Amino acid sequence: MQPDATDFQAELLAGLPRLRRFALSLTRHPSEADDLVQMTCERAITNAGKWNPEQPLLPWLYTMARNLWTSELRK
Repeated sequence: MQPDATDFQAELLAGLPRLRRFALSLTRHPSEADDLVQMTCERAITNAGKWNPEQPLLPWLYTMARNLWTSELRK
């Protein structure tokens, strides 16, 4: 089932404060956390069609953020 764009946007916006707190716990620096949230949102919007609307969005975003942060650390 394809996610409705408005549902996706609404859930993404609602999850931003929690996503930022998660990013801050990973990075320990506010500016890096903001960059991580931005990269996560870009990836989520790009891959919105892969999200299963029957599942919560926030765990999917957390996984993306963690994977992006791990990739940044490896660079």
